[in-house]
Amino acid sequence: FYLFCKVPKSKSGSTDENEFCRQLEKYHILAVPGTGFGKKEWIRLAYCVSEKTIANSAEAFKAAVKTW
Repeated sequence: FYLFCKVPKSKSGSTDENEFCRQLEKYHILAVPGTGFGKKEWIRLAYCVSEKTIANSAEAFKAAVKTW
């Protein structure tokens, strides 16, 4: 399954999807920039894991956004 997410503005005002993907990597989340799918300022996530892993990843995603 895939999920597209709009890149939130960073504290500096950036919505660069490549930078945001690198930010997520720091939290062990792998995302693909949406530009490859015609969606600038979006990212694509795949989720084919357990519900527990999704829940843990959601917490990590929130932390990544908070420090973005």
